[in-house]
Amino acid sequence: MSYLKWSFFLLVMFVSELAFAQQLPLFSQYRENHALLNPAVTHADYVALSYKPNNTIGLSYRYQWQGIRDAPKTFTARYERIFNKENFILGGGFMKDQTGPTGFTGGYLRYAYMLRFSRTNFLTLGTNLHFQQFRFQSSRGVLTDLGDDLGMSDLSNFQGNASIGAYYQSEFPSTVDIFYTGLSILQLGTVHFSSNDFKPTNTPHFYFLGGIYKYLGDGFGNLEGELFIEPSIWVKYVPNTPIQLDANFRFQMAGLFWIGTGYSVAFANYETIDGALKGNNFVFEFGITLGESLGFDYSQMKIGYSYGRSITTYGPDLGNIHELNLTYSWKD
Repeated sequence: MSYLKWSFFLLVMFVSELAFAQQLPLFSQYRENHALLNPAVTHADYVALSYKPNNTIGLSYRYQWQGIRDAPKTFTARYERIFNKENFILGGGFMKDQTGPTGFTGGYLRYAYMLRFSRTNFLTLGTNLHFQQFRFQSSRGVLTDLGDDLGMSDLSNFQGNASIGAYYQSEFPSTVDIFYTGLSILQLGTVHFSSNDFKPTNTPHFYFLGGIYKYLGDGFGNLEGELFIEPSIWVKYVPNTPIQLDANFRFQMAGLFWIGTGYSVAFANYETIDGALKGNNFVFEFGITLGESLGFDYSQMKIGYSYGRSITTYGPDLGNIHELNLTYSWKD
């Protein structure tokens, strides 16, 4: 086997171990799936839009590393409602993920309480309860130990776990600009409801996020319009895996479009034999927003697409990352 093939083989083994350890899917347009990363977060449209839509429903589909056979594919559906008078959030969602012979299907229920200091300044504490069925399809697997009876059978396990989070949002003094930050812990504990021996263990995930909405006005001299730029970061830590940092930038003109870019890097304390494994990824995203132009009253529909690629020597072997998102938010 050539040196290049050996390097790629080691890379695939590393990625497989990393994906198993992290367990949870990634998202390029992560702000649309914020509730999966932090159950205390309010939706991006509620933060950004002046009329504060309190209902959000959305769909996402992600196809990652299309250059690899049986690469990860993830589908999510979600809904949340902010009860402004009662100061709490209720929501839920569905997720299906498939990577080679392994995958899971499940859902979550969400509750968060908002400690309000003003219309745009508040602290939110939230929790998600997750329920998932993990599965292994033996016909799609490759056994390392021939005669492994467990690996020659289709397996499934139904389990539950919880996530907790805190989120703070506030205006900068003397401006309408908003900053936000949050901390969360996902997959706290695991409860198995199946009696078989196939019992995957969930590893806790630790997330930090932060960002700023810098308003540029609405074109009519009103600073509290929906024309803004948003620099943001999120950091993820999973025990025994590299720390991952994502930096993102978005420009949005509400009612028309948005465009953005991002860069992620994994901080590992080791390298591959050729020094190529840095974990660097580039993301570009754009989308359109449909609101008043379609006669919507205090509501907005967003259609977004993102493209990602690993900018390393093995990037061409992994292939591209595609993600589609549809979100509809409204105020009642």
